[in-house]
Amino acid sequence: MRHNQRLTFDQLRVEAEVAIQRYKAQPGQSQKTLAEEMGRTPGYISRAKKETGPLIAAMQIEILQHLTGFDILEERTFRAVRRDRK
Repeated sequence: MRHNQRLTFDQLRVEAEVAIQRYKAQPGQSQKTLAEEMGRTPGYISRAKKETGPLIAAMQIEILQHLTGFDILEERTFRAVRRDRK
């Protein structure tokens, strides 16, 4: 990740998955130890690696903030589209 990088839901999942893999590559670290560190279940970590979307994003943000030096800020935008110009 880069400073000020904007992430889609798919990119958020990929970044979380990469961070988890890097964590697991360290001696003695596993998905289970990560879950224990975070006070979560291994299934929570597994789901964050596999699924994409707004309901899962909070999990991925929590994992990324735990494993990286980044704060992940959620920004929501809305766009007005005229009905006659769809």
